[in-house]
Amino acid sequence: MCGFTACIGSLEATKNSLSTIKYRGLPGHTSFYSEDNIHIGHVRLPIVDLTSSGDQPALINSKNKKPLNIGFLVGEVFNFKEFSSANTDTKAVLEVFLNEGLKGFHKFDGFWSFITIHENKLLACTDYLSQKPIYYRTDIKAIASEPKALLSYGETNFDETFFSNVRKWGYDPTGRTPWEQIKQLPAGHAWFDGNIFPYWDWGQIKTLGIKEDIIEATKNRLLGDRPVACLLSGGLDSSIVFKLCRQLGVTIQSYHIENEESHFAYSIDPNTKCLPLGGLPYTEAINYHQSPVDLGSVHPQAILAKAIAMEGFNVCLTGDGADELFGGYSRNAKYDSQGSDTFIEIPYYHAPRLDRLMMKYTVELRTPFLAPKVIKGAKELGYYQRMNKEPLKKAFADILPKEIIDREKKALKTLKVKKGGLKLINTNIDIFKKLYS
Repeated sequence: MCGFTACIGSLEATKNSLSTIKYRGLPGHTSFYSEDNIHIGHVRLPIVDLTSSGDQPALINSKNKKPLNIGFLVGEVFNFKEFSSANTDTKAVLEVFLNEGLKGFHKFDGFWSFITIHENKLLACTDYLSQKPIYYRTDIKAIASEPKALLSYGETNFDETFFSNVRKWGYDPTGRTPWEQIKQLPAGHAWFDGNIFPYWDWGQIKTLGIKEDIIEATKNRLLGDRPVACLLSGGLDSSIVFKLCRQLGVTIQSYHIENEESHFAYSIDPNTKCLPLGGLPYTEAINYHQSPVDLGSVHPQAILAKAIAMEGFNVCLTGDGADELFGGYSRNAKYDSQGSDTFIEIPYYHAPRLDRLMMKYTVELRTPFLAPKVIKGAKELGYYQRMNKEPLKKAFADILPKEIIDREKKALKTLKVKKGGLKLINTNIDIFKKLYS
């Protein structure tokens, strides 16, 4: 949920910046806060507490010389009621920060970027996988939820090293963006007055067991006062999420995008809605992604986001993350790619893509497999233990039909634009440069 932009300098520039990403929230839920020369703008998508009482910033009476402590949150901390009596997760997160600092964030189950003013300076942090990314300018002190929002703060030029990395690897694994002056904050890091440092420590996360942690994560991600949809490909991962929702007694509408194997989705949910693949120009998908990167899924994900929004949903569950954690890709038969898949490809490709494309249509995408406990549990399994997603198949064999457990993975991609090598990448770069020149 939500989006933010902040800078040291100009309130007017902050307002202009927020206007470029206003789709991340709903009308009537925009706020600004200024303290000395620090300006923060925020737009909210209400999910927990649909009234304006949940609007931000969260305010807490200060114990020091300041009259109030303030905090803004993007994303959700689903389990905030476990450690706080606050009525919103934003206020709960601010309480934790004031009492324990960033080390207290290890008790959170969710995805977030958090912004506050600490020691009269701007401080922000992103979650352990950058599921709610933060971008910053290198020439001035400005940060935002999307790269596009930072273009309002001054001139930029294209980063040819970024485009070179995209041609070589398919995406940029370094935190560069298409603009030289704009970078992505690394996962599990904080930005404090222009300085960057890590705060996340996986050693602080305690697990229960793969099955128990996935069930808990799914239950937590049903939090909110809005109806929840589910993306159902008919593959193992999304089928687990959907079946667990039903097992938890939740009525949930599933959506499937035509991928020539709809019968698998119907076997899990006979009432799933099959969405046609079309209705959105490919150029628009690149524009919404704010990047020329497309490993085959940007276009269909944009179509899905638009369709779900048109169906009236602002919250959607997905099975993303299981392939990276549990050896779901064909390359895992040759070598163990869990580390790079999870801690490079997710933060620098999958998470930004899903965040921008879904939030363009004001849809919050929730991923139970990317809960901290589930990730930690997968990290603790040996290579041969987790190959071909065997831990998931064994854990949920009791709720899934055998044809789903045994089916071969099929990638989500458009019928017209497939994973196409250097020629497609160069075409995407040309499209992108024309859009943003």
